[in-house]
Amino acid sequence: MCELTTSGLRLDDTDLEILKILVHDCRTSYHSIGKTLNMSTNTAKTRVNNLISSKVIECFTTIVNLSVFGYSRVLTVVLRHPT
Repeated sequence: MCELTTSGLRLDDTDLEILKILVHDCRTSYHSIGKTLNMSTNTAKTRVNNLISSKVIECFTTIVNLSVFGYSRVLTVVLRHPT
């Protein structure tokens, strides 16, 4: 069992697997997460909500495949500004 501890926050293997699923497709249903990880839909929902409330998950985003619009190379820059 792996446990990641950061600033008093503990993420277990299940949390990390949930994050992996959501990074791959942030629209994955609680039912699908639960089925994949052998847990109930309600448990999956509770765990995702805990990740949101602890700010591990900040938002769910859509990544557009820009090659559809004819772009062959794209540079994405993410900036964080302390508020």
